[in-house]
Amino acid sequence: MDPAPVYSVTSARTPLSVDQAWRYKRYLISMSVRITCFVACIVTDGWIRWSAFVGALILPWVAVVIANAGRENADGAADSLQHSPWALDAGGAEDTPR
Repeated sequence: MDPAPVYSVTSARTPLSVDQAWRYKRYLISMSVRITCFVACIVTDGWIRWSAFVGALILPWVAVVIANAGRENADGAADSLQHSPWALDAGGAEDTPR
């Protein structure tokens, strides 16, 4: 009988709550910068106003992309399992006699 899969502790992912909290903080920082851009549109003049306006338009998209870019697969995490040599392959059911 094969032993149970062995997981490496060093390749364990961060908890979901920690990951979500970090993404939430990044999103809040991006939205704070956007509010600053809106204030700069009102207070400033010339090219700074237009730069702040473009920043205020682009930042929501950037913030959402960055916030949704979490929970990627860690390198080597899939290699930490020991695979059984007795596992069925995809064509195993077709090889049985009728």
